[in-house]
Amino acid sequence: MSSNICGNCANFKPRQGERFFNCTSAVQAGVKYGMQVRADTRACDAFVPIKASPAPQPPPKKTATPKKDRQRPLGLCPWGRLIIIVAIVIAILLLSFLGYTCAKNLTSPAPTPEPTAIPQTPTPIPTRPSTPTPVPTPVAVIYFELGQFSTNPVIRATVANPVQANSYRNYLGGTVDAPVGTVFVICDSTLLNEPFTLRIITPEYFSLVNALGLRYYPGAYAVTDALSRSEIRAGGAASGKILFVVPQSDWGLEVRAGNAPGQEAAWKLPW
Repeated sequence: MSSNICGNCANFKPRQGERFFNCTSAVQAGVKYGMQVRADTRACDAFVPIKASPAPQPPPKKTATPKKDRQRPLGLCPWGRLIIIVAIVIAILLLSFLGYTCAKNLTSPAPTPEPTAIPQTPTPIPTRPSTPTPVPTPVAVIYFELGQFSTNPVIRATVANPVQANSYRNYLGGTVDAPVGTVFVICDSTLLNEPFTLRIITPEYFSLVNALGLRYYPGAYAVTDALSRSEIRAGGAASGKILFVVPQSDWGLEVRAGNAPGQEAAWKLPW
């Protein structure tokens, strides 16, 4: 077989001055044909026998990663999360209990303020009726007319001009009202001393007795021209108003004073 065939690349040598090389001896799959190739190309590659494609290789088998080599997912397992949540709740409850205990121990009851004593200005205004005292049965009660002097040879007394009033004018010019449910009984009184002795007298020389035998004594009220504690010289006299506070329901009232040992002088009031 001639070596001067188109399939031999070494024969692609055109003549001088030619651009193409004519090949008329090409054979492909038993078919003859001619062709013209350029000298500056590698047209002879077309005549390189086609190599059979290599048999496909089976894909590489995947090697199973051992369980111990697998990377574990990040994070906690459900049991771990549950344990952490329970621990946080217990810690919060414990801190709350400790805080409440400390606050309770630190909190002490405020001291009860002691009442401040308010200075009381003495006032002659009566606040309640005089305390009645049961009258012991006298040896004798001698009655006199209002304005008539008793017969006591040592110190003689008389009562006149009795009035009932719900209020009175004091020596300062103010008005004093009787306590609720009571009434004032005001009388003029005069005492005469014997001509031989100096005596000290007080308003309590007189008393007021009701029909039940309850006795009231005059108080130290600021009624104008009140009979006050004083000395009566020998043969002298003292006079002034005496005031009693009695319940409005009292009746059968009479003023009494000492007349003699075992005797009382009495003046009945018109109520």
